[in-house]
This record gives sequence, C-alpha cells and structure tokens, in this order.
Amino acid sequence: MQLFNQVGLVLNFIGVCGLFYFGLPSPVKDNSKSAGGFSFGDKSQSEIDKINSDNARIKCIAKISFALILIGIALQIISTF
Repeated sequence: MQLFNQVGLVLNFIGVCGLFYFGLPSPVKDNSKSAGGFSFGDKSQSEIDKINSDNARIKCIAKISFALILIGIALQIISTF
C-alpha cells in the first residue's frame, strides 16, 4: 500500500507541473476567425492552422494533467485502507 501512496504522489506532482505550465482547460469555444475575442488579424491560413493545432495540444495536455491529479488522489486514498 505504501507503493500506491508513492505512485499517487508522483502522479500528483506531474499533473500539477503540467497544469502550472499549460493551465486549466478553457471552456471557450473554438472559432476559426477569433481566439477568445481577439482577431487573428492578417495571419495566413497556415499560421492560423498552427495556432489552432497548438491550442488543441495544450488543451489535451491540460486534460491529461488534470486526470493524473485525480488518479494520484485516488491512489493515495486507496493506500490508506
């Protein structure tokens, strides 16, 4: 059971670091012409595609980080029994 506690702590640490760097997933809906109310301006379609790709990657990593925290907490709770 000590192993569950240690693995949970490591997962929590990784999850918190990921959320600190990437932030919580944003509930703002995607819009191809604007991002959060700000216009992309005169960027080319390839630049807009890259921005959208980066945003999708960041949201994915943030969700994984949040899941790691939840799994880590669950493992720490299990280790107490």
